[in-house]
Amino acid sequence: MGKMLGATGIFTSILVGAIVWLVLQVIIGVVVWVSIVAGGVVALLGVLMAVGVFGTRIASKHHGHQGSTLGAH
Repeated sequence: MGKMLGATGIFTSILVGAIVWLVLQVIIGVVVWVSIVAGGVVALLGVLMAVGVFGTRIASKHHGHQGSTLGAH
């Protein structure tokens, strides 16, 4: 009886340990993925904003030049 209980206790502790380890792995994985995705989204937004600002500047300059050349003609 004592041996049986000991074996069950060991098995239970291994099972609990495995479950805890799996949960930790999942949590770590989720945290890593969330941080990667969040970083990617922030970087993408930054790039889009920069492109938008540069694009409007270039467009306004280009438009201005076009207007002047059209006026000259």
